[in-house]
Amino acid sequence: MRLYVSLFYYLKKYNIIISIMFKFLLSFYGSTLVSHTLMNYDKNNRNTRPKEHIVLLGDGFLSRGFIDTIDKSRFTVTQIYKDTFINPQDMIYQLNKNKWVSNSLHIRDLCRPQSDTKIQVELKDMRYYNNTFIMNENETRLPIKMKYDHLVIGLGSQTTLKDWEVTIKNLIHTSKNKNIGIIGMGPTGTELATILSRNNNITLIDSLHKENTFNYLSNSYKNIVLDILDNKKIHTIYNEFYDPLQHKFDTAIMCVGNRVNKLVGCVKIDNRFRDVTNKNVYLGGDCANSNLPKTAQLAYAQGIYIAKQINGAESRPFRYIDGVLVKSVDNDFYNYKTNGLSLNIGDNTNIICGHKYLPDGKYPSEIIKLYSLFIV
Repeated sequence: MRLYVSLFYYLKKYNIIISIMFKFLLSFYGSTLVSHTLMNYDKNNRNTRPKEHIVLLGDGFLSRGFIDTIDKSRFTVTQIYKDTFINPQDMIYQLNKNKWVSNSLHIRDLCRPQSDTKIQVELKDMRYYNNTFIMNENETRLPIKMKYDHLVIGLGSQTTLKDWEVTIKNLIHTSKNKNIGIIGMGPTGTELATILSRNNNITLIDSLHKENTFNYLSNSYKNIVLDILDNKKIHTIYNEFYDPLQHKFDTAIMCVGNRVNKLVGCVKIDNRFRDVTNKNVYLGGDCANSNLPKTAQLAYAQGIYIAKQINGAESRPFRYIDGVLVKSVDNDFYNYKTNGLSLNIGDNTNIICGHKYLPDGKYPSEIIKLYSLFIV
């Protein structure tokens, strides 16, 4: 009897301590259990809720960056395009070899993500409002309407790489002893000039001052390229716009992506590539009405950036600094870091600089072609 009384007295004395410990354990393990339950519910609910629908226009570098990055577990992508993807490096390589092989193989294409639905058609007219995309194939058919949660437009410039492909084919078969004008001293224009100069008279024209051209190269390689242009007797004209009445050429090749696509050229965008009046509509690459350079590398970066926004992983403005893609410590801006530059300088030679795997230097074109099989 004394034992029971002592036990009762002990429990009563320490009742408050036991009560506090019990409540603490219940609250800790209970909240953990509830949080795990909610997390599992959210995960299961996300897998069962309907996916949001994205309409993607185009099949260029922006589209590739976008499809590589978008969360396919949450979004379904309908891709509408006129021409299948063309890599300009393939055309440059074939021009350098003076032969044409259609449909160059890229190993990465065999394992890269794909859109859920593909519609190959030339857009004659298009418009969008109230989350509805309306397109016209031609004047004889009724417009096609499509609902979307997000619309991503990467149609490229008015002059497409497909048009450029036809020009390259003609140059391979007929180019010899011609006066050829190349407008734009970016990587593509420079590559064309150095390759075509072996059989033709080349004039390179750019609207920038000389000191502002070739900013995509380091100073040492900039001087190398300038020496190459001099040695190949390529005539250069700086700080001047191309005028077909003033500049008389047998063939003029536009290597600038500044002809904004007429279908969307009037659309204004903010610093996150969103239509200022439709925040779920994005425009990037050559078709966007922006001051950013019209390069393949930058279009691919914009595709990644837009996809990250839709995924909910990015909300910072996009920034491009001083003509060079740089890594910045400023966390208020999204900065894309380039993967380096490959510049074909003719004579089956490429200059590589700024690549994270290949040391800067000159390489045979065959090595670059082998490398390009596994990249974008």
